Amino acid sequence: TATSSIASVTNLGCTRFDTVSIGVDSLPWDMGILPADTVICQGEQVLLTSPVYEPGDFGQIEFLWTPANGQLTPDSFYNMVVQPALTTTYFRLASNGFCSQIDSTTVTVISVTSLQISPAMPVICQGDTVQLTASAPVQIEYTWSPADGLSCVECPNPTASPSSSTTYNVSGEYEGCPVAGSISIEVVDIPTITPFIGTICLGSSATLNNSPNGNWSYVWTSTDDPSFNSNEPAPVVS
Repeated sequence: TATSSIASVTNLGCTRFDTVSIGVDSLPWDMGILPADTVICQGEQVLLTSPVYEPGDFGQIEFLWTPANGQLTPDSFYNMVVQPALTTTYFRLASNGFCSQIDSTTVTVISVTSLQISPAMPVICQGDTVQLTASAPVQIEYTWSPADGLSCVECPNPTASPSSSTTYNVSGEYEGCPVAGSISIEVVDIPTITPFIGTICLGSSATLNNSPNGNWSYVWTSTDDPSFNSNEPAPVVS
C-alpha cells in the first residue's frame, strides 16, 4: 500500500519538516500464459489464456501482445486467440504504473504436407484399370476410400477398376496432422453397335448401324471393298 514518511531536522531551535510519499504499484502474482508451449496443425487456432485476477485491484493495468502475425483478437486484451502460419513465440507485456512484466509462449506450427496423386484426371473404358500413385514429401501411411474397385486400401499405389465414374479419397497423418487428397476417375461406357444384318435387293440401300451415337467417333472400313471408308455414325451403303 502507499505510505508517507515525515522527516524533521532541528538546528539551534529551528525545525524543518518534509514529507516523502511512496506509491506502491503491483501486478497479479500469476500471469503465466497457458498453454505454456503448444503444437498445432497449420490452419488451426489456439486460445492463449492466463489465470483470472480481480480487475478492481489493478485499475490501470495494460497489455500489449507482439508480434502481430496470426493475432485474431486485439493486442490489448489479456487473453489472445492466434492462428499463426509459422512457428511463432508470442510475448505479452503487462504494465501497471511503474511495474511491468513480460510473459511468453511458443506456438509450434506443423505444416500440412502436400499430397500428390497421379495421373491427374484419368479416363478409362469400362472394364479397364488405371494405376494410382499417391506421394508426399514425408513418410506417411495411406488409407483409400471407397474400397470398391481398388486392389488395396492401405498402400500408396493401388490399381483402380471402378465400374462407373468414381472419386477416390486418400488420407494420412503427419505428426498428428491430417493429410488428404482425392482423385476422380471417369469411366466411359463401352460403345455398342447394332449392325444391319440381312439381305437387300440390288439397287437398294442399308444403314450399317441402327443405334448411332453422335458423341462417339466411328471408323468404318471393308475387307471386301478396300476403297470404302466412312466416319459417319450410321453410313448408308448401296
